[in-house]
Amino acid sequence: VTSLQANRTADASIGQALASTRRAVDNFLAGRTRTIAGLSRASAAVPQFRERLLTSRERANVLDQAEEYRDLIGAAWVLVANDEGILIARTNYPDQFDIDLSNAPLVANALSGEQSSGAWLDDVQQKLFIAVGTPLQAAPTAAPQGALVAAYDVNDSLAAAIREATNSDVVFFMLDTLDRPVVVGSTLPRAEIGPVLAEIL
Repeated sequence: VTSLQANRTADASIGQALASTRRAVDNFLAGRTRTIAGLSRASAAVPQFRERLLTSRERANVLDQAEEYRDLIGAAWVLVANDEGILIARTNYPDQFDIDLSNAPLVANALSGEQSSGAWLDDVQQKLFIAVGTPLQAAPTAAPQGALVAAYDVNDSLAAAIREATNSDVVFFMLDTLDRPVVVGSTLPRAEIGPVLAEIL
């Protein structure tokens, strides 16, 4: 009975510690996302910024503006779509354009006048990002002229920052097209954690 009670106490303590760490991780990510969202909203409200992104006839100029904005807010990449959800420029894939992104949730929400955030998977490079989609509109009640999506990396650097803040090891992973786990950010050696994830999942 004593052993059983001790195990239950230990399990409860571990559960509480994990719940506390999860809240800390959620708060850390939410804080970074709010920063990106705030800067995106402020930039989208500047008429000159919107004009340079949406009305320039030179795609290179739009890409330059997007890259300047990416560097200004410290994002990993930025993409711009027009009012129909068609890609105008994307800094991490500069050769891409005229692709229909209207079904992408963050773009669709932005074109509905709503700022939103969520995970963005890059299956090509097997990377995971947290992205914020922001409507490009002259006023909160005006029809969006386009969508601005800015993202930050979920990688080893982010995991290390969270470990420093929470004193806990962190592992971020995504599932590939075959539902296999791919570690995208970790404070533990990937060679060790990868096989463990594969067994668990």
